[in-house]
Amino acid sequence: MLGRAVVSRAYPPDARQYGPVTDRPFDLVLFDLGGVLIELSGVGAMRELAGIDTDDELWERWLTCPWVRAFERGDCTPDEFAAGMVAEWELTVAPEVFLHAFRGWPVGPLPGAEALVERVRSVLLDRGDHRSATLVSVLAYAGLRPGEALGLEVRHVREQTLLIEQAAAQ
Repeated sequence: MLGRAVVSRAYPPDARQYGPVTDRPFDLVLFDLGGVLIELSGVGAMRELAGIDTDDELWERWLTCPWVRAFERGDCTPDEFAAGMVAEWELTVAPEVFLHAFRGWPVGPLPGAEALVERVRSVLLDRGDHRSATLVSVLAYAGLRPGEALGLEVRHVREQTLLIEQAAAQ
């Protein structure tokens, strides 16, 4: 499974409009999970909570919100993010309720997402860039934010789990 629930980013309301991954060469893939690699389900609920009429209004506010940006960069904890969102957006739910709902927004990978990740990893491995290929794997498959992934040390890697207790400054 790609990503995890604490990661949420989106630009177009429906990224599937761009179609499946092609065989064209690429120079860069920006791991913008929510709405790009991961299908999200929370738009309607967030619009209702925030009293916003259209998806476009929601995305405009979401993408410019300092709490969303801080959370996506790993500059605040999930609890800080939830408290900040509830205060900033004047939501009528407790931060824990918002965070619980937010964690349920990711539905699963969009069509072609896994193939794109594997293609990026393959190119990086062919170039001998094992560090970047590993970082792509950790971002996509473990769903870590960049700061969390860059903060990993050997002692954090367990047989079936990754212990996330720090993030690297970006």
